Amino acid sequence: MSEEIKDKIQEVNTMLVALKDANTSFEKKYDGILNDVRNELANSISQKLEVMQKETNERLDSIEASVDRPAGEGNKDLNKKEFDAFLRKQQTETLMVKAMRTDSDPDGGYLVRPEFSSAVVSRIFETSPIRRLASVMSGSSDSFVMPIDDDELDANWTSQGATVSESDTPQLGEMTIYTHKMDAMPKLSVEQVQDSALNVESWLQAKLGDKFGRKEATAFVSGTGNGQPKGFLSYTAGSSTYARNAIEQVNSGSAGAVTVAGLVNTQNALFEPYQPNASWLMHRTTFGAILLLKSTDNYHFLGLQPTDRGSFTMSILGQPVVFAADMPVAASASLSIAYGDFRAAYLVYDKEGIEILKDPYSSKGHFLYYTTKRVGGAVVQVEALKLMKLSN
Repeated sequence: MSEEIKDKIQEVNTMLVALKDANTSFEKKYDGILNDVRNELANSISQKLEVMQKETNERLDSIEASVDRPAGEGNKDLNKKEFDAFLRKQQTETLMVKAMRTDSDPDGGYLVRPEFSSAVVSRIFETSPIRRLASVMSGSSDSFVMPIDDDELDANWTSQGATVSESDTPQLGEMTIYTHKMDAMPKLSVEQVQDSALNVESWLQAKLGDKFGRKEATAFVSGTGNGQPKGFLSYTAGSSTYARNAIEQVNSGSAGAVTVAGLVNTQNALFEPYQPNASWLMHRTTFGAILLLKSTDNYHFLGLQPTDRGSFTMSILGQPVVFAADMPVAASASLSIAYGDFRAAYLVYDKEGIEILKDPYSSKGHFLYYTTKRVGGAVVQVEALKLMKLSN
């Protein structure tokens, strides 16, 4: 090997050693800078956490103090403000959970304050005709047990001094009405939520009342009972002989058409104790067909009842008519008309509370309010309700 090549190799080795020393020096300097950044960031986070913890504790103390005060406008205003803040903020806070829930939810749900829940239920009441007519109960459990007495207690005439015979003992049973979950997901843009002129709470009440009202109204009429309330049209066809889960169906006498005889027979099939509070339930178009029914001399004799104020109220054979968009329109073999005391016949059971989960992330530029409500419904007294079947 020539001397010139040896010198080149030596020169390269010298350069490598110098690069290695420089790299070691750089790493030491970089590590020092990185450690300084880490320490500064840790101190900053620690300070911010302390401030947040202090603010949270102060707000929690304020809320606890408000809870200890007697109920009044002060408490109500505080809860309303907290709820409005929850609806508008980009992220939820632990404070909201403490203020608005009676228990915690790992999924971030919120049990809304009673005033909001009641307002939604009120709007559902306006939307759902069955809820207006039926008995409505509420409770904190997922189900409601209804006692059922299928037997009739005997009574006897007994002469003076005669031995009193023992009466049969009624056999009590029970029916369990389970609640089922309804959900809705109203959406607002970020701009709308941040607009202080928009009452987000009122908007949400109206939206949820409408969505839940229409959904449950359908179920109370034709729900299967599987994952939803059981509607009265879903029960087995019964007769005048009592059977717990069967509702008597009265034929109209004409396939696909309402007849005067069918209306009279349906009304007369209902036991007398249920007649005073009975009403007709049908689709508006079915009532229109009834209005057109005529006698042989073209006399319209059904559908409108004059009042003492000179106006007319909708009635058939002296009993009021209620419209339900979910009732079947007149067709062959359809169950287009229901008649009975719905308050005695049908029970709606609400699990108390409406739960809201706010999602500001899934839909870009929008807030999603995933809302759930649990409700159940079933016929509890089949004898209080009759159905007209448009059949021969």
